[in-house]
Amino acid sequence: ARKLELLAVLAGAGRALSLDDVRRHVRRSSARLLSLYEDALRAGDAGQALDLLDRMLAEGVCDHTGRMVDGDQAADTVLRGLCASLARLLEAHERLTPALREALRRKPWERGEEESAALGEVLGPGGRRVFLERDLKAVAPDAAGAAFGLALRGLRALRDGRGASLHALTVCLARAHAP
Repeated sequence: ARKLELLAVLAGAGRALSLDDVRRHVRRSSARLLSLYEDALRAGDAGQALDLLDRMLAEGVCDHTGRMVDGDQAADTVLRGLCASLARLLEAHERLTPALREALRRKPWERGEEESAALGEVLGPGGRRVFLERDLKAVAPDAAGAAFGLALRGLRALRDGRGASLHALTVCLARAHAP
């Protein structure tokens, strides 16, 4: 309702809103939906993940070029994004030493300067490091590896035209992540 009110102001009094007005001024939330989808998978909540997947497939998602895609292309985009996130997580797990795993369990302000610097090297720069740290704590290496394998097989099946069911894969991924 707020978006429609804003659009009415932008369009001007007495002028009907067109589909082009909506496309120009209302941004899609596909990146947010993909993030929520991954959160639901991490929590092992297949129902929530399926709801979000249906929304992404119906509304479309932005692919790596910023183009809005749906159907099989949206499924490809979702799986590629998931594979990339899981690959980052697996790489970070591999780089953690036992001492860094212990440091990761403590609050950031309880860590020593050397531990913080070493963890910074593992987590990398940028805004994603908070989420990567959260995922390192929440998702065991074995679960991350199993989920990555499932997502990669699903992506390959989709790309090879073998009729991959993203819905069935979502349920399997949620089970692989389940705590």
